[in-house]
Amino acid sequence: MRLAFFPKNPQDRDLFLPEFQRANIDCEVFRPSDVWITSNRKYRAGAGPQLTISDLQSDKNPDTPFSDFDLIFQRSVPSWNNTYGPDTLQLFFDVLALAQSTTHVVNPPLATLRARRKHVALSILSQHDIPTVPFYISPSPVRNMNLTTTISVPPAVLKPPEGAGGIGVVLARDHETLGDLYSLFHLNRQTPLTQPYYPTPSDLRVFVISNKVIATIKRTGTIYKHNISLGATPEFIPPAETPNSVSAIATKATKLLNLPIAGVDILKSPSQYLILEVNPSPAFSGLSRASGINVPRRIAHYIKHCSSA
Repeated sequence: MRLAFFPKNPQDRDLFLPEFQRANIDCEVFRPSDVWITSNRKYRAGAGPQLTISDLQSDKNPDTPFSDFDLIFQRSVPSWNNTYGPDTLQLFFDVLALAQSTTHVVNPPLATLRARRKHVALSILSQHDIPTVPFYISPSPVRNMNLTTTISVPPAVLKPPEGAGGIGVVLARDHETLGDLYSLFHLNRQTPLTQPYYPTPSDLRVFVISNKVIATIKRTGTIYKHNISLGATPEFIPPAETPNSVSAIATKATKLLNLPIAGVDILKSPSQYLILEVNPSPAFSGLSRASGINVPRRIAHYIKHCSSA
């Protein structure tokens, strides 16, 4: 099997490569800026290494059409916008969307983009009666204040519509703070997504591969954020001990969003479990530390199965 791999970062690459090698997967690593597309009587899309001036005099073409690969595995993250720029990232997703005509992509580019835009994913899920944390979103600070009654805030959590790791997530405990935060978002030309704040010390991260829950961790934070990267403590919950309602909404969500690999964040309201967001390129250091599960190995096994299916 031949795999084109777009890891999050070098650390992500180093975690996956040994497992791909162990699974006899011939893997080539690329960056979002390595993709290309051309139409010269015959349409082609692909990727290649970073080129230098000396390559202009070379007779060899190091680029590889995606049609030569069996599968494309991409772990795109919102921070790529800053690293590579929005135009490069848009091209990356355009190319992958077109490459799907010849090569299977995990996770699919459109599904990834929908999940990363939190309000889009939550809207899709709620339209299909999957319980989610309520939200509203508008670029207008006045309209945002007018909408506070729709989900009974404050207290409220404001966050970027696309992001990860708890970066940019802030808590407003009263109307004065809420108004100030809306003004700050507006002055910085940013659009906040608003959700009610549930004063719970922990949430659940449910890791799903191929519509099956492989593990759940309970993340207990010292602040209102429950991200492992911000100091939350992970506690492993085996699949057999994960509440059925949690497993059900997590797998329904990933299936509906067409994400074979995802991390589903769930919190418990006073009445039920609610999906907070669905991460198409989830981190797994906390899960691995708490459970001992080798997540890259599980993913490599899934990818190997995809190629033979």
